[in-house]
Amino acid sequence: MIRRTFDWFGGLIVGILAVATLFATANTEIMTEISAALGNNAAVKQILHISNDDGIASTRTAVYDADGTGSYLYLGTTSLSVNDGTDNLLLFSGLTTTMAVGQAAGDDFIVEDTAGTDIIVIEGDNKSFTFTGDGTANSDLTFNDGTDDLMDIQGGTAKKVIFKVAVASGDDFSVVDTAETAMVLFEGDTKTYTFTGDASANSNFVISDGTNDLFKLETETGDITIKDGAYDFDIAAHDGTNGLLLGGVLLAASSTEMNEVCDMSTHVVAPATGDLTMTAALHGNRVLYYDDADGTITLPAATGTGYTYLVVLKTAATAATIQAASASDSFLGGISGVDGDADTAIAYSADPADDTISLNGTSTGGIVGDWYMFIDVATGLFLVDGYAHHSGGSEASCFSAAVS
Repeated sequence: MIRRTFDWFGGLIVGILAVATLFATANTEIMTEISAALGNNAAVKQILHISNDDGIASTRTAVYDADGTGSYLYLGTTSLSVNDGTDNLLLFSGLTTTMAVGQAAGDDFIVEDTAGTDIIVIEGDNKSFTFTGDGTANSDLTFNDGTDDLMDIQGGTAKKVIFKVAVASGDDFSVVDTAETAMVLFEGDTKTYTFTGDASANSNFVISDGTNDLFKLETETGDITIKDGAYDFDIAAHDGTNGLLLGGVLLAASSTEMNEVCDMSTHVVAPATGDLTMTAALHGNRVLYYDDADGTITLPAATGTGYTYLVVLKTAATAATIQAASASDSFLGGISGVDGDADTAIAYSADPADDTISLNGTSTGGIVGDWYMFIDVATGLFLVDGYAHHSGGSEASCFSAAVS
């Protein structure tokens, strides 16, 4: 294990350089003998040697181990190395620094903090790199080009990874395969994201919540799957001008309009009683099955939506009313029917200012099964149609202008 603690190393280098300066003349040698009393080889061993090109060691300073058999530190004219007797564990050569780590378990390169806690560990046996922060906001791992942080792995509470891509052409972030083909590409100038598959079954683009594939694009089939369940696919821009296209053609209908056409289950509004104010959302293009003899039904304001409001009587009227929302709206058209006493056809048309239909179940009609339809054809105007049964011998029009 190599521990990057170089206090002793710095002092040693300074000492060597000082000695080298004092003995700068050619073929200068400093010899130190190790005696047998120190438990070492009794022979004379050289543990420090400084020479120039004409010296024994040829232009380098060497510090040997205790018995002189292995060299651990070399100081050359353009390099500095730390050696274990076989390999250069640390080599400074010109502008290049090389650190060698063995491949056995425990052969690691470690950078520690002052408390002896590992900050960076490079493990030789499994070739892994581990950076350990301290959980603070400044505990980041950053790759910088000298001006900008190109990649910033933020520790602390942030816990996020930021990749910075410039906005010039060619300033991209790419993920490539072994053939150097871009699989994921972020382009800085156009701000586009491109995922490139290879048309195989496993080459898919997936958005997952960690358990389920919420969105899956299969490059082999071209199929797009949105997971079933409580998930929405919202095309927020759809407004009749922009949004959903089918076969390249913009779908001009709104979601409300599509629901009204497709949702047949709500086309008949359940029997209603009492006074009722109709709305386009609840009653437009639907059938109101009315179950009250003397209630008042108020239509929504006429705005030219084209919506149809159909009222069918479930209960015979005694004093029922169908009226416009205000005197600004009026009726156009008429009601046809039959005189039950004479068994003859009759019809009544609305005058230009009429805005009310009054039903008494006899002379003005309004028995079970009679129906009245109102079509919102223009601002302030409903087209009226219907069929009613009249009786009593004094049949009369059901239309009037009664809304104030």
